[in-house]
Parts: sequence; structure tokens; C-alpha cells
Amino acid sequence: MIDRSVKIERRSFFSRIFIAYKNYSLSFCQQRDICVGERDLLFLVFTGTLILFMANLPVQLVRGSILLGVDVRTYVGLIGFVSLFFVPLLLYFLAGSLFLILKVVGGSSTFYELRLAVFWSLNVAGPLIVLNGFLKGVFFGSEGIEYVSIVLQSYIAWIISSIIMEAEKFKSKLPMFFILISFVIMPLFSELIVI
Repeated sequence: MIDRSVKIERRSFFSRIFIAYKNYSLSFCQQRDICVGERDLLFLVFTGTLILFMANLPVQLVRGSILLGVDVRTYVGLIGFVSLFFVPLLLYFLAGSLFLILKVVGGSSTFYELRLAVFWSLNVAGPLIVLNGFLKGVFFGSEGIEYVSIVLQSYIAWIISSIIMEAEKFKSKLPMFFILISFVIMPLFSELIVI
């Protein structure tokens, strides 16, 4: 009986993520109504950590086996350890820093709402983040994959900026979107300058 209720809840969580692609702002409002406390935020931060781990794994497997020449199992274990214990702290730190920055420019969300927006946006963008990581691992070293990755990361930036700006009740999503896009494009420009 307990297992059945857990499966139903998981299915509804995944369906909420895919339904969020219809309207990101509305999905945040619905998620804000569903989440009741810090326990729900912890669930979102750990699922976000799992997403980031899965997205990073294909590239790290290729790097570990080809470039570094280390034992892949040990390398994956180290990445898993770092992901489990340090990425949630990093995400909380990121949310706290973002909260302070957005308060300075007139943000109106509470710290709880902003953390929910950051963690929920990471979960909503999760399928694209994992797809991007998978493609970068499969086509490791290919020049064209960088451009595909920029397109996917731009869409991820739009999802994140839409949800966070809804939490902050800003009228436009574009300023944050352009800031996130600059972080996406900056590595490409730095490679062009070096060459």
C-alpha cells in the first residue's frame, strides 16, 4: 500500500515537470501552492543534484577513461561523493547570493520563494540539462556539439529566468535571461580570443 502511494506521487512529480513546459511562470505558481516546507525544498535540491550528476557523468566518463587514464569506477565514485555532499550546499549558496542581488535591484520574493524558484527551475530544465550532458559525452571533442550545446543552454537559461522572474514578480524576464546568456556564450568567446 505504501509503495503504491509513492509511485503515484513520483509520477505526478514527473508529470508536473513535463507540464511545466507549457507555461513556466504558471508552473512555479502551482509548485509554490504544492510545496509546504523545507522538506519539499530539500527534495527539489537533491533531485536537482541528481540531474547535475547525470548531466556531468557522460563527459566525465570520457575524460576519465581517455584523457586522464584513471579507473572509471573510482572516478565516478568521487564525482558521486562530491555531488551528494557539496552540490546541495552550492545550490543553497547560489540561491542565497541570488536572493541578496535581486533584493538590491527591487526583487519582492521571500527567501523561501526564491529558493523554490531556483530549485524548481533546475528540475524543470532537468531533461534539457541531461540531454545536453549526454550529447556532449557522446560527441566529445566534436566542434559542432558546442553550438548545439549553446542552443540547449540558451533554452535552459530561458526556463530559469522565466521561473525566477515570476518569483520576484518582475515584469520582464529579459534582463536575467541576457545575464545568463552571457555566461553561456562567454566560454565560446574566450576560446575564439585564445585562438
